[in-house]
Formats: sequence, C-alpha cells, structure tokens
Amino acid sequence: MASNRLSTRRRPSKSREGRFFVPLETGIEYFEKHKAKLLSDHEGKFVVILGEQLLGAYDTVENAYNAGIQAFGDRQFLVRKVTSAEQNLTNLALLHGLIHAHH
Repeated sequence: MASNRLSTRRRPSKSREGRFFVPLETGIEYFEKHKAKLLSDHEGKFVVILGEQLLGAYDTVENAYNAGIQAFGDRQFLVRKVTSAEQNLTNLALLHGLIHAHH
C-alpha cells in the first residue's frame, strides 16, 4: 500500500472548524490506484476511504456508511463497492435524506 501522504497536487485545506478537508477525488484516486489489491483482499465488500486512508471493508453499504459516520463525522468520505465492474458514484447522504439537493 502507498504511504499515507497526500499528493502535493491536492493539499487538504482547513475548514472553518479547524479540521482538514480532503477532496473526494483523492479517495477516488486512492481506490483506483489500489484497486487490484482491494479486489484481492475485499472483493464484493464495501470500503470506506477518506483521502488516502482506508478505514475498512464491510459486508453492506449501510455498515460501511455507518462506520464512516462514526469515524469521520460530517466529513466527506468515499464508500465504494470493491468490484471489477464499472460503477456510478452516488452520494449516500443524499440518497438517505441526510442532506437535500436544491435546484
């Protein structure tokens, strides 16, 4: 696995609360970069990623999402199924009504 250092292209920025914000794209890039290893170790499971940090792999999307909320609170993190098939990315908080989209 790669080191926990973030790419210098996308440095985390501090939020108003003083916590670091990591772009979701960093987690997506981490997933793609480590996809072969994730497939080998966790195929069919749902992984939770914040930046270049893999929190874990879970049997259900609900368990993964709940683990992410418990670990990262309201910070934006990635939940993705480990599969070789192409996937559409979705915002789980939006799907579950935790946030609302406005037109």
